Amino acid sequence: MAARPDDWMVEVELVEDDGSSTLVPPSDQAASDQDSAVEPDAPAAHHRQLSRRARQVVGGLAVLGVLVVGVPIALDLADQSDSDATGVSLERPLGELWAIPGGAVQGAADGVIAVLADGKLTGYDEVTGEKRWLLPLGKPGGVDRCGGAVTTDPGILWCWRNRQGVVVQSSGEELLQETAVVGVSMADGTVAVEHEVRVPSAGVVAVDGDLVVGDRVGAVLTLRRVEPEQWRDKWTTQVDLLPRLDLTQYQASIEQVAGSVVVHGPLAAVVDPGNGRVLGTWPPVDDPFGTGIEGADLVVTDHGFAASTAVLDSVRLPQGVWYDAEGAEVVEFDGTLAEPQASDGSEPGVVLAYQSEGTLLAGVDIANGDDLWTYPLDGGEALVRQDGTVVVTRGESEVTSLGLLDGRVKWTAEVDGLRADAGGLSDGKVVIVMAVQDRSWLLEAFAVATGERLWFADAPGTPDLDELFFAGPPPRLEFIDDRPVVRSGNALTWLG
Repeated sequence: MAARPDDWMVEVELVEDDGSSTLVPPSDQAASDQDSAVEPDAPAAHHRQLSRRARQVVGGLAVLGVLVVGVPIALDLADQSDSDATGVSLERPLGELWAIPGGAVQGAADGVIAVLADGKLTGYDEVTGEKRWLLPLGKPGGVDRCGGAVTTDPGILWCWRNRQGVVVQSSGEELLQETAVVGVSMADGTVAVEHEVRVPSAGVVAVDGDLVVGDRVGAVLTLRRVEPEQWRDKWTTQVDLLPRLDLTQYQASIEQVAGSVVVHGPLAAVVDPGNGRVLGTWPPVDDPFGTGIEGADLVVTDHGFAASTAVLDSVRLPQGVWYDAEGAEVVEFDGTLAEPQASDGSEPGVVLAYQSEGTLLAGVDIANGDDLWTYPLDGGEALVRQDGTVVVTRGESEVTSLGLLDGRVKWTAEVDGLRADAGGLSDGKVVIVMAVQDRSWLLEAFAVATGERLWFADAPGTPDLDELFFAGPPPRLEFIDDRPVVRSGNALTWLG
């Protein structure tokens, strides 16, 4: 068993230098033809990847004055300036930069992160966490709902305003306020632009500075990629919808995942945002219990996507089909796709899949769908695919690197008190996991290539395990806008 970090912790002196140093409307049920003609259809709940890297943290941080070579260093606070101006380096200890009570992060642009919570939009400074602006939802002439689409140059968060009837302006003039797509300035929180919506909306998503807008009329979903400033179409495509097998209502919502546009609803689809080409569609499945199951469970990555369609008694079966990035069917496989968020797509002849209810990780040969190897996870997950290997957590004690072609162990690092259920982060060079030791939450970092333990530090924003009545899910380590964050209970803590 590896030594606990406390056993090889070294003392360091900290010397302070006095010198200068990516829209879908947020509701749970998609709108049907019986709803208002202009109400947006809602999305399924999926994790979202935001497109813009957060800025460097430069102000008010102490500088490390002593370098200890060859020994990992444990610090309570990672008070270091980041030399990489494009984001946060994972190669050095991370500490708390700032925290907020919680909410749904809508995106980041122009040095501001927009967060939706308690019926208000709030803009926070990316570097300091200071509140830059506040926009209450539901006020006449303002914004009623948002869902995470942000375009840049300038930074605009795209939201909706519902039809409000006659609105009295400050001048006393009466104005009929129609439903509109509304752009909120990320710099100051003001309404910068609006476009009226005349047909039922399936949502708006941001793709590479443009918007993809979904308009649904009856059984036809029209997708348009528009240049947001002039609202000019770059392409238009149509998807013929199908209703649920036991109903006659048509539903659809759109989401941006890993650069692709995904259509959710009884009919599911994947669309190439570059040219509007429909890469695949999956018709409604039998849903006798009315659970709202979609035509396919889709897992989209930068290198292709997987679709699971088989259903038994309204429960999705762990059987999938892997498609390449052009939408060509490659292979059927057992399990559900296990491609980690951090992936370089190396060894493309192997698909990673969770099997046996997530207790096993399998490497699947795309030539025939056979398992090349399996590895027991015991509650763990795949964290990074890099240079022909995959790094996984296993049980309560191990971080392991496996060869993608043969499943052989490249290295194993033992981590006392590992909490695989708390997630992990990787940038392809470093992988970070969470552990509980001596009733404290820790971050531990390892080199992806070698398994060398690089550093460990107290995990900010985590619950106090000495509290007698602590209960609830574990904190979760994740990326928001390429910045590491600890999500714990109702709080979000930015790291740097």
